[in-house]
Amino acid sequence: MKVTGARVVFLDSPAGKDAEFNRWYDLDHIPEFVALDGVISGRRYVATPACKELRRPTTIEGMKDGKGTYCTVYFFGDDDLPAVTAAQGIKGTEIRQQGRRFPDMDVVRVQDFALESVVVSKDLHLDPTAVPHLGHQSLLLGIGEMLDMSKRDAVGQWYDETHHPDLLEIPEFLAILRFSSLAVDPGPPAGTHLLNLYYFEGPATVAYEALRALMPSLRERDRYLPGLEQARRLIYVSPYEVITPLDYGFLDAGS
Repeated sequence: MKVTGARVVFLDSPAGKDAEFNRWYDLDHIPEFVALDGVISGRRYVATPACKELRRPTTIEGMKDGKGTYCTVYFFGDDDLPAVTAAQGIKGTEIRQQGRRFPDMDVVRVQDFALESVVVSKDLHLDPTAVPHLGHQSLLLGIGEMLDMSKRDAVGQWYDETHHPDLLEIPEFLAILRFSSLAVDPGPPAGTHLLNLYYFEGPATVAYEALRALMPSLRERDRYLPGLEQARRLIYVSPYEVITPLDYGFLDAGS
């Protein structure tokens, strides 16, 4: 099914309860939300201590000090994205009323997006509609904020035609999905926030270090959009590892 949008949820478990929290999430919580009309899938990720060491400083309140250890990305397949997100809210209320919400878990941030574009490694010959479903072992998640909405189309074009193809030259990069935020009432208008999901093969830390090593050469080659820093700022960038359901080996190293 074609992906039209996504919901990104950042969470933290109560101290000392990670194993129980993850089991509840896999066996109780996520199946209920994936079963809703218009929802295609839900994937879970964790920012290990090594991932958190590589995070950029964030301006998002609530996401500082290592918050947002866990991330869930739901993919939507309905053109009426507000109806899908509303159904998610109704299901959340139903679960709370049933007493099935994990005690003291912290939902740090929830945001909904529309899919704008996908690019994939030249070694992979996938239809664009198949790219969001591509298997991967880790992820880089970046959220940007538009400072000048009149430059939104130019920024999107730069991502699609220049920056993301440049990044896909890194061997560990498999595909990149670009999203823009839905309107929030009350709140900022649609397109204020940009979401990029970078699919990696191998550990997130290895791919992210390769990305950081590439950045100086991109600047030297004038591969950055003129005026980018005045048009858009990055407000959250963090690598994450994929969570395989019921496999919580990452807890052995702390989370």
